[in-house]
Amino acid sequence: MNNAPAPARRIASLDGLRGVAAFIVIISHLVVGFFPALYFGSEGHACKAVQDAIAKSPLFVLYSGTFAVYVFFVLSGLVISASAARTRCPLPLLIAIRYARLTIPILVSVCFAFAMVHLLPGAAQRAAHLVGHWWLDFMYQPMNLPFSFAVKEAAYTVYLTGLSYYNNVLWTMRIEFAGSVAIYVLYAVCGRSVRVPALCLLSLVTCFAIRDWPTNLMGFFLGALMFEAWDRGLIARNSLCGALLVLAGLFLGGLPFAPVSGSVYEGVSSFVEAFSPAFSTVRAAGATALILGLFMWKRAGSLFESRMPQFFGRISFALYLIHFPLLCIGMSELYWRYGQSGAASVAAIALCYIAVTIATAYAMTVLVDEPTVRFLARVRKAWPFRSAALETAPAEVLETRGTSRDF
Repeated sequence: MNNAPAPARRIASLDGLRGVAAFIVIISHLVVGFFPALYFGSEGHACKAVQDAIAKSPLFVLYSGTFAVYVFFVLSGLVISASAARTRCPLPLLIAIRYARLTIPILVSVCFAFAMVHLLPGAAQRAAHLVGHWWLDFMYQPMNLPFSFAVKEAAYTVYLTGLSYYNNVLWTMRIEFAGSVAIYVLYAVCGRSVRVPALCLLSLVTCFAIRDWPTNLMGFFLGALMFEAWDRGLIARNSLCGALLVLAGLFLGGLPFAPVSGSVYEGVSSFVEAFSPAFSTVRAAGATALILGLFMWKRAGSLFESRMPQFFGRISFALYLIHFPLLCIGMSELYWRYGQSGAASVAAIALCYIAVTIATAYAMTVLVDEPTVRFLARVRKAWPFRSAALETAPAEVLETRGTSRDF
């Protein structure tokens, strides 16, 4: 059993994992909107028994956007802690940079959604009528909201409430920002010797002592603990243990969104629910096991270093932000116009949606996301008290081509 290599270079497999997770999110919402029984279960419809069985099986992990989000949380905790451990920038500057890193692309996505809502009003409701499910109908209810509302939503509402009318996936940004600030503060006030006990305590508190949205911060603290173990050389190469962790992570990640009664997850969910919210705790544990397993199982990790996962890793933040309005408005409109012609037309519409989403995300990455990251990197490097270690810090090791891809 060999020790994992020291963090001397960028770990491309984490970029690829992030990209695959982002792609799973867009597939997940595609399933939710247009094949809801595969996500929510049959909801009492006997004719959808097969879809119900799939929705409640471990196969659900293949399109569980909810689990993919928890992978993002753990990865963000890993990356932010790596950055915080090496920087000597003052805490207010770190928080301001993090806020700008998230908010600028968020603002662009909200403005994009605002334009689409006014271009194709009621598209989601028309498609929902054909699908026969409430989820699409719930999105983008026709309202006369001014542009100033969209700007306020991007600037601070999503961080305060976790709610967004124009881009529903922005609920994660409150957790992203709060988790980032928590780790920056912890690393600013705690020395190396007390970080691990402090992170363990925070993980236990968010697991057992609190409820509601702060429970999601557990993923951040688990990611930071993983960085601490990795940075201290405590993660060993072991293919067997890594494979078992990956399988365990995928199994836990398959926790259904549908009711778990009668599924293989019923016992696990009931046990965890007795002392902690199973919805977040099981998925955070699964994401942590998956990522740790990929660290230990080199061959599996290398699968995410191929060209396609790396491309999706590059555009992952933009892909996450831009896909939702394209789905609920753009694809809904196409589905309403052409989706009644049969399975072939639905498949063609879905492929068109995926292609347009990837192309739009690439354009947003090149025109917005990457310039934002480069500008903020210059701001950070211009600070006179930055550490020389930043040039080789794990913050860059865990980022894509020197630019932050965490979200």
